[in-house]
Amino acid sequence: MFTNGCFDIVHSGHVNYLRQARMFGDFLVVALNSNKSVSRIKGEGRPIIHQKDRAILMASLEFVDAVVIFNEDTPINLIKLLKPDILVKGGDWKPHQVVGAKEVLSWGGRVQRIRITKGRSTTNLIKKIMEVYQVPRRTEDWVPLNEQDNYALNRIPDEVYQTLDANFNRCTEGLRVVEDILRFVRKNKPFTAEMKRIRHGITDSIKDIKGWPEKFTNARKSKEDVGKNSLHNEMKRENITQILLANIQRVKESIRVIEEFSKIIDKNISEKFKTIRFNVYEFEKKIISRL
Repeated sequence: MFTNGCFDIVHSGHVNYLRQARMFGDFLVVALNSNKSVSRIKGEGRPIIHQKDRAILMASLEFVDAVVIFNEDTPINLIKLLKPDILVKGGDWKPHQVVGAKEVLSWGGRVQRIRITKGRSTTNLIKKIMEVYQVPRRTEDWVPLNEQDNYALNRIPDEVYQTLDANFNRCTEGLRVVEDILRFVRKNKPFTAEMKRIRHGITDSIKDIKGWPEKFTNARKSKEDVGKNSLHNEMKRENITQILLANIQRVKESIRVIEEFSKIIDKNISEKFKTIRFNVYEFEKKIISRL
């Protein structure tokens, strides 16, 4: 069986769909749109979740047997290559709209449509999040800044700076936890130093955003060593490896939000955060290989 989709911010509708799809056979392949593919289809700012994280999430579902990422707008080449017996698609697609239907039918396969769960969609989730945090929806109303444009600076909504500040704090706190685990528990000086460089890179980059520090609240700082007391309390509740990986994920998510919202103010700064985010991904791989 074969199905495909973006699966950006997985929700119960996705889970129900894939569970039903798996019931039609004994091996389900999920083709996942790459980041570039999602961006072309859904527009700038999407996907919210990186393709690697989406793939990991899909692969963790018990009713998904294999995951493959494709860069094209449609999975037609994959369908021709794999020649699935059953092509599964949501019921919101009309039969003649299903990509690959003609090909699958030509080799004796069948196309199976599944009724979608009403009221469940990634787009609705994003809208809800924006409403809860009062984030303006029309980015065309946000005027980018140049060197002397104080008028434009004043037109950037306060919510943008609040979101940047909140995620900057969340990111630096997560980095501190990771850094302290590497220093106090793993006793890995090279990894600790590398994480510290990433943290300093984020701090230096956030200061390059116009409006700093007047429109920001400075990230929380502690006079005492951050690690030992707070880390000791966390270790009472959770496995230390889980804490480490959870905080790396927390950092990646926060950097992704900062990356997107800083585009509103300065696209060059956004590119800096993109580079930092990819550095965190590479660092995460190193840590996982040592666990």
